[in-house]
Amino acid sequence: MNRRGDVLILVIGLLALFLVAAVTYLMLGRTGAKIATFNLQEVKAKEMAETGVAEAILRLKNDDPSVDHYGELWRRDFTGDEVDNDADRLADSRWFLVKKGDRILGRYAVLIEDESAKVHLNASGNISRNGYQGINEGWKVNEIGLHNLPGLNLEIARSACLWRYGSNGLPGGSGDDDSDNFFAAVDGIDNDADGFIDESGEGINEPDEFTDAKSCGDDRPFLSPEDLKEVSGVGPEIYEKVKNIITIFSYDKNLNFSGEPRLNLSQASISEIKEGLRRCGFTNEAQLCQLAVNIKDYQDNDSIPDKDVDSKNNIYYGLEKTPYFNEIEAAPDLEAKWNVTVLTFWWSKGEFLELFNPYPQPVSVGGWKINIGNLFSVALKKDAQIPGCGYYTVGDRLAFWVSIDFATWPPGVIIIPSFNSTPKGCDQYEEFIGLPILGSQLVLFDEKGNTIESTNYGPDFFGKVTRQKNDPRMSGLFDWFPGPASPGKQNALFLPEVGLEVNRTNWPGHFLIKNKPFSQVGELGNIHQMRQWRTINLWREGDSDLKTQDIFTVSEPVDLPAPGRININTAPLPVLTTLPFIGIEEGNKIRAGRPYSEIGAVAPKLNFLWGYNLKDDDNDGFIDEDDERELVYRRISNLITVRSNVFRVTITGQAVEDFNGNGKIEENEVLAEKKITTVYDRGRKRRKFLSWKIQ
Repeated sequence: MNRRGDVLILVIGLLALFLVAAVTYLMLGRTGAKIATFNLQEVKAKEMAETGVAEAILRLKNDDPSVDHYGELWRRDFTGDEVDNDADRLADSRWFLVKKGDRILGRYAVLIEDESAKVHLNASGNISRNGYQGINEGWKVNEIGLHNLPGLNLEIARSACLWRYGSNGLPGGSGDDDSDNFFAAVDGIDNDADGFIDESGEGINEPDEFTDAKSCGDDRPFLSPEDLKEVSGVGPEIYEKVKNIITIFSYDKNLNFSGEPRLNLSQASISEIKEGLRRCGFTNEAQLCQLAVNIKDYQDNDSIPDKDVDSKNNIYYGLEKTPYFNEIEAAPDLEAKWNVTVLTFWWSKGEFLELFNPYPQPVSVGGWKINIGNLFSVALKKDAQIPGCGYYTVGDRLAFWVSIDFATWPPGVIIIPSFNSTPKGCDQYEEFIGLPILGSQLVLFDEKGNTIESTNYGPDFFGKVTRQKNDPRMSGLFDWFPGPASPGKQNALFLPEVGLEVNRTNWPGHFLIKNKPFSQVGELGNIHQMRQWRTINLWREGDSDLKTQDIFTVSEPVDLPAPGRININTAPLPVLTTLPFIGIEEGNKIRAGRPYSEIGAVAPKLNFLWGYNLKDDDNDGFIDEDDERELVYRRISNLITVRSNVFRVTITGQAVEDFNGNGKIEENEVLAEKKITTVYDRGRKRRKFLSWKIQ
């Protein structure tokens, strides 16, 4: 009996064990099914996100790279108010549904951000001015101020620079890492943005010795925007403010609108400059030749004008810091008397020629020579000097009293020489100048025989009217005009206001010859066009001169990328205000004018700040000149672009099921979600994905 009971208990126990095992197996099966289902939905969500990536990359590949702005398809088509892809608590994207028949399988939302719309942590910022941010000419991208980012200040920006400079706190090693100190000390550029130009040691430990592409010494570039959190003073709250407007990826390829390399003015020949000007839209051959030699002479370090020859063998001389022909008297007032049959008159009484030095500095012209046609010449005194904004006048000393008696045939002629220095007050007198009344070619040579200017003044008229220039830099036949004589004084026809750039009080600021390399591409605004009182113009809307800013560059080797330039078409206001001298008002002006096809197009938007305030904004001694209106643009012209290469693509992908069949996906119908963030460089030939992160 007991044995039967034991067997029964054993059987019941085994059955219970089998039951537990069966239940456990069943539960595990259901859990496994759930896990499998969940994994399947995760895979679907990832596929949705990858579909979004493919769609985004396709748009970027098919985009015209000549200009990038947020009105283009790669941005506009994905914009919406349904998804916050960048986690800034503002919706920025819309959903795209993926269907099979009528069934909704999933959806994705795309956000493409331009990395050139952000501040580059490795390229921006310096500690050049007493250990803090230095700003001056806008020579390099390090003049973009990290301290102007939201939440940052000068101290935090300094800490960020020191973090990347390593333990020695210096960019690069401890010396002249890029071997440019000799040139930096003589190039007329504030290479280190410390407010001083060509000081001793300027090329030692200057900001551009730090580079993330090739670290030197103990430098340690930011390898991720998140590295900023390691900088002293940057807490979670500050990082949240700037995380979407900082980058380590952006660069500009130094290409123009047509995708060709920009031309570096500091290295270009005259013929290359002419070709660049043609691309800008200059078609007149004479203007091309003259502009090219003017650009060359503006930056070379001598005082000898370069020259160019056009297809008709006309010669064009550049502008140097030299005097120019200014006024000619070839047909003085005719003093004549008629007495029955006898005509008597003075010949060559009062001829003169005048040179004008429009530059503030005095110019020595000792030993210079003036050729008058092929017959006469004038040698200037060995100690001759023209004061700043002053004149040098050469008059004649020898005149002839001529008497013609018509009572006989042939008429009797008597010539009596007379020494009478006229006009009064000349700097030099010659026995006989010999200026032809109908005009002649005048050529000015320096003491070494170099041609300074060549011009033909055209026909003069007897009387107190002379041949004179308005703009002394002009040298064509039709650039001479008749006007009242004014030897040694300002011409009566001196009208600087006709060019709409300067006036009678500030005109000396129009005469700028640097004899040093360009520090900004915007400095082209100083180049005279050989039009009356007109330079290349960068402040008038729609002016074709603005295209020069797209074709030329000055500060970077054109075959190397320039990291950190800011795209003015896409940068938000907090990024624009990191540019030198750009405040909120200027930033809003930039935004209002978008999109820009070239950087020069933004210049007229920035001409309202300086040049109208009755102040000497550029410290040249004159107020409200043309170049002051361009000053803000000039100082950012090396730091901006309208083209982009690197983009951050953020995709949210979801696996969904429309359970209620209403065609809308509600919160409880989202089965799984994946987020992919990748940085894509379309400017590379290979390895275009710089980072890839799945969440």
